[in-house]
Amino acid sequence: MVKKLKKTISHNSSDRDQYTVVLEDIRSQFRAFGEGLHFISDTVSAHTKEFGTIKGELSLVKNTVNAHTKELSNINNTVNAHTKELSNINNTVNAHTKELSNINNTVNAHTKEFDIIKDELALIRHNQVTRDEFKFLEARVARLERARK
Repeated sequence: MVKKLKKTISHNSSDRDQYTVVLEDIRSQFRAFGEGLHFISDTVSAHTKEFGTIKGELSLVKNTVNAHTKELSNINNTVNAHTKELSNINNTVNAHTKELSNINNTVNAHTKEFDIIKDELALIRHNQVTRDEFKFLEARVARLERARK
């Protein structure tokens, strides 16, 4: 029986040693798990801080975009106002163009009249008008030509 007791004790001791090894392994794994969890916790904290910073920056960007949107709206309103003004100017230019066309037609009519006067002057000259008459007609034509310009 003594032998058997030794075996049991030795078996018990062996079982205890095995349990001790298993427990030490579990503790070691828990330590590694704890360190990993601590690392993850630190990483999450760092990311939370970064996200807070990014959130603040994003808020600034949002405010800036809103300000730029308002500025663009004001610019758009100004452009629309200038477009209306340019339309009015275009209408005025078109009216002046018509007036200039009428003036051009009048000038063309006067040019035709001057040509007729020149032809008559040539006929008169051909018919041997006196020098005084010729100078008088020539001066008259010169005045009419100056008035045309």
